[in-house]
Amino acid sequence: MSSHTLIAPLCLSLAITACGGGGGGGGNNTASTADSDSANITPAPVQQPVAVEEPQPPAETTADLQVPEGFDLRQDYTLTITSYIGDSGGNEFLTICRNYSENADGFDVDLKSCLLKTYVAGNSDYTVQARNTDDTLLVSIWKLDTPDQTQHRVWQRQYRDEEFIEIR
Repeated sequence: MSSHTLIAPLCLSLAITACGGGGGGGGNNTASTADSDSANITPAPVQQPVAVEEPQPPAETTADLQVPEGFDLRQDYTLTITSYIGDSGGNEFLTICRNYSENADGFDVDLKSCLLKTYVAGNSDYTVQARNTDDTLLVSIWKLDTPDQTQHRVWQRQYRDEEFIEIR
């Protein structure tokens, strides 16, 4: 006989033995406790029924929808960028990007995520649409002949009616 066929019956017999034989802990103590408590029983208080609000039926048409005050369904916002760089001769470049990470040398920028990539010539105004999830953007400006001297600034959304970035 293998040891595995002996283990299962042994475990079952230990489990049955460990559970005990049931019942109370002795003969007369239970009856005397019940007799002494029966004189002190008070009826439970009657609970008043509680009114439960009926749930609102689901909206069947868009006219049935209820939207909280101040909720905006727009998925984007307008961002105005104004540069006051002056006449730089067109050798400065401006990018505003959503995907970036900071590292020891500055920033790593995903140039495919830029909202704006442009030469800056004098004072200029730009308007772009940003996603509602774009709470921070990386603004970078550099001279084309010295790209290692790029100036970066993280812009933080202010949640105003008009969002803007000023570059000086």
